[in-house]
Amino acid sequence: MKSRWVAWIAAVLAVGGIGLADESSAAKVAKVDLTDYLDSFPQVGDFRVYNRSDGETLTGEILDLLEHKKSTEYETEYNDAGELEQDFSEIVHGKEDRVGTAIAGDVVFAVAHPKRVQSFLVVPGRPQKYKIGLTVFYQGTKAGRATLAGANTFVGFESISTPLGDFVQVAHMHREQTLTVKIGHSVLLAVSTSDSWVTLELGTVFVHRLSQSYEDGVALEAFGPFDYTFDHGQYQGVPVP
Repeated sequence: MKSRWVAWIAAVLAVGGIGLADESSAAKVAKVDLTDYLDSFPQVGDFRVYNRSDGETLTGEILDLLEHKKSTEYETEYNDAGELEQDFSEIVHGKEDRVGTAIAGDVVFAVAHPKRVQSFLVVPGRPQKYKIGLTVFYQGTKAGRATLAGANTFVGFESISTPLGDFVQVAHMHREQTLTVKIGHSVLLAVSTSDSWVTLELGTVFVHRLSQSYEDGVALEAFGPFDYTFDHGQYQGVPVP
């Protein structure tokens, strides 16, 4: 059972990067400010619905939030084809996106404070790496330790078409991520990749995502690959699109 929740929660956490250029070439490229694409000011009750390529749906809804002077902490509940998860995240406005504790059923991946995973100031092709230590609880009891490590890369601006229309100057984000969980003598891995296309008008309109889990080096379950296409939602109390 533990292999199923490791694979699934890693896939849900994956949102967007692997490196596409080496340091020497990326250093010559000017930085790009993606604040207008990645920053947001959510409200309780805001939600987004995505159609999954196998006919299922993914829904994310803001359940609670706490406003600070320069940031917003918020709780999101995700329902991916009936699988529920609560994520605690933080947006530092004009600066970065942070990931915190995640809860999936009886399993909790806990961190004291949200940690940075994505700066809004990026260099095309240069990965932004992150590594977050987590404590794993199962049914309220400490079960082990975990590490969430990965890299986000801004690939560039592209055009994309979805059922909601044609979009230009879309930010293409790519993420490679590994969740390593140590429970007793077992080591569980969930390796995931995803690509996200983020518009100025509607936020993220399309996501490609997949994940593979392992136990002690032996391949277990695969999650996806799936495509997620934005269908409708609500932002700051206003229906979108």
